[in-house]
Amino acid sequence: MRSTFCRILATLSLIGLSQAAQAQDGPLVRDGDTIVFFGDSITQAGDYIDHVEAALLALYPDATFHIYNRGISSETISGTSETDHDPRRPWAHERFTRDVTPLKPDVVIACFGMNDGNYHPFEWPRFEKYQQGVRRLIQRVKEEALARHLILLTPPPFDPYRRKNGDEAAKEFGYKYAAVNYDETLAEYSDWLTSLDEDDVTVIDLHGPLNEHVTERRDQQVSFTLSPDAIHPNMTGHWLMAYHILNGLQLELESDTFTEAETSLADKAWEQTLTLPVTSPLSLDVDRGSLELESAFESELYAHVLSIPEAEENSREIKFRLFADGDLFGEFTHDDLGAGMNLAAIREFPTSRAGEKLLDLVRERRQLEYHQFRAGTDKPLGGNSPAEDIPAKIKELTTQIDALRKPFAVKIRLEPVED
Repeated sequence: MRSTFCRILATLSLIGLSQAAQAQDGPLVRDGDTIVFFGDSITQAGDYIDHVEAALLALYPDATFHIYNRGISSETISGTSETDHDPRRPWAHERFTRDVTPLKPDVVIACFGMNDGNYHPFEWPRFEKYQQGVRRLIQRVKEEALARHLILLTPPPFDPYRRKNGDEAAKEFGYKYAAVNYDETLAEYSDWLTSLDEDDVTVIDLHGPLNEHVTERRDQQVSFTLSPDAIHPNMTGHWLMAYHILNGLQLELESDTFTEAETSLADKAWEQTLTLPVTSPLSLDVDRGSLELESAFESELYAHVLSIPEAEENSREIKFRLFADGDLFGEFTHDDLGAGMNLAAIREFPTSRAGEKLLDLVRERRQLEYHQFRAGTDKPLGGNSPAEDIPAKIKELTTQIDALRKPFAVKIRLEPVED
């Protein structure tokens, strides 16, 4: 093998902000913030919240966030309901003072709309009540909850291909028999939301980007969906929701550049210890095609990029074995590494394994906290308690989470492959 003398540079890219985000005044969430998610069954499911929390904990390992899921299924922000919905759909405003105000939130993130059109074609009276409900929410977040900022999420799409008939004798549209063009109703609601111009209110569009994602994925697989029952996002849908929320939070993070190491790669012994932060993982439940389509997720949000300078023409095909903490992670050419190798995309990489564990712990803690929350309402969750002593278990999980999310050293080694 030809001896090649070069400089190795390992760079950690934490997050790339969109141009729109960079134009704003700074991050929407801060160290010490209490963040309350307020919404319907999509929020109650909470998977997108888990991804957001795990990412914030990893990206800001020294910060403290108090994050609460206050979503309850079937609700509207408008107070509307289908005539055959028994009981009538609950109105989120009726519990705002109970579930949001006492938490003294700094930031409220609200996701309503899916139920607000009552699964009918677009109708002005329902739309006007939705507008009134949103404007009342803005006022209450500012004046009653005294929050610093309100983030409104447009509803995820409705997928008519996946909706099953729940009432053969239906005489009007509703949850049991939804209008085939109901997503057009949600599009009207979303367009109005994104047009709002209110102080201390940010709108993050989920409806448009998720619909675009589905359209592009269906070019590859016509049966692709993010919502198996037409309404509730699957894990890929929740992952995409979290991705767009995180990008919309306007986080300000600088990439860390580690020490340069100069060595002869022919010596088989280049080694450097790099401190890489834990990242939120690419969940096993997330569709692989979606991960490939949303390549910005890797390049902007969760990248540990190991790169080396461009090689001379006669050195580009030289191969190297990549080791981390003594384990082999593959063989790559000089050109592969010159383009930048995203280590975080390797599922078994040490930081990826730690990130997956972090998300698991966050999910377990969220389930306990949510069960505890619902036990104190008029709608407790059924079934057995998930733990004998929920407060003690939450405390134990928090200790584990705080330890796991700290940056840790990973020993990287590139070893030339002998001809």
